Amino acid sequence: MLEWVMKTKPNPTLLSKTSAELSPRERKLLAKIAAADPVQGCRASNRLLTKLLKIGERQVRTCLTVLREGKLITVQIKGGHERTIRLIGRTRRQ
Repeated sequence: MLEWVMKTKPNPTLLSKTSAELSPRERKLLAKIAAADPVQGCRASNRLLTKLLKIGERQVRTCLTVLREGKLITVQIKGGHERTIRLIGRTRRQ
């Protein structure tokens, strides 16, 4: 699997965010990702996340960027179109 790499420079204000400083939208998205299977990760598309969270697709992309740059999630792309989102530091349940 390839790690998704940003083509732009990271925003220093985003890198300093902690989970307590996240917006309500970012917290809701993080909760949806955390609710996914820890082994398989979250494989929901942006379209599905927009329906679940009742926000726009651009807002989903922005929230994912904030979470990724804040080192709260990792995004892996497999085969060019299969995306898996996982929490960083989450332990697997036995």
